[in-house]
Amino acid sequence: MPNQPAVILLAEDSADDAVLIKRALKEVTHEVKLRHVRDGTECIHYLAGDEPYGDRQHFPFPAFLLLDLKMPGEDGFDVLRWLKQHPEIRLPVIVLTGSIAERDRTDSLNLGAREFHQKPAAYDDTVALAAAICQRWFGSGSAAAS
Repeated sequence: MPNQPAVILLAEDSADDAVLIKRALKEVTHEVKLRHVRDGTECIHYLAGDEPYGDRQHFPFPAFLLLDLKMPGEDGFDVLRWLKQHPEIRLPVIVLTGSIAERDRTDSLNLGAREFHQKPAAYDDTVALAAAICQRWFGSGSAAAS
């Protein structure tokens, strides 16, 4: 059986941002599969394996979570607090947000996020950030050749 691509879970309420992030990841690696949820509630259900995400063949547990902070309903901070209450779930969280507030950075890191990044304004910068994240989390073998 061939190796399955690593799964990245993206929690992002903006369809446009989700498309850009997905496109940027495809440019830098073909060894990941992106799963997208639109808010914190869906994210928590995915991570917990609650329906409709109970089938781990179809919805594998992610290698890491790309998490937007500002989402309707349960937001990224709610997801971070939920993860903190479930220490058995070991999942690196990378915050990718439009927020420039230092408090959001501090609170995210204090709640367990491993990285905090502002969403880049330019697409090329999104690709560069995707490449850097994949390099850090998957090593040099995963990045597509330039």
